[in-house]
Amino acid sequence: MKLNPRIWVPVAQLLTVVNVGAVYFAAQAAEPWHATLHAGLAVLFTVGIDWLRSRAQDS
Repeated sequence: MKLNPRIWVPVAQLLTVVNVGAVYFAAQAAEPWHATLHAGLAVLFTVGIDWLRSRAQDS
């Protein structure tokens, strides 16, 4: 299955923003592991965006 970056990059960007916001709310609730999980997901989605963009340039 071929991933279309025109579709998946904006989805990953949205998920990154949502997870960064979730870090704030989880930290306010004094849930450090929950906040750390969301921060890790935000980083993972950001790396995914870079990977998708590099694949689009190679094609």
